[in-house]
Amino acid sequence: ERIKSTRTKAGMTLQDLADACGISAEVLRAYENGRRFPKQERYTSLIMLLDSIDDKTDEEGDQQ
Repeated sequence: ERIKSTRTKAGMTLQDLADACGISAEVLRAYENGRRFPKQERYTSLIMLLDSIDDKTDEEGDQQ
């Protein structure tokens, strides 16, 4: 759920985030829907990416 909410908050498409993560849109969709779970290494990099997206969107919101 966090994946999709962070992605949409940042205005990213499923394909945008999949490209940034180096995975297919289908795999990312499965993560978002809870049908598939990433391995530890992928999970860690995905969390780091989502955190950086969250930070960036929060900073942009503060500037408005």
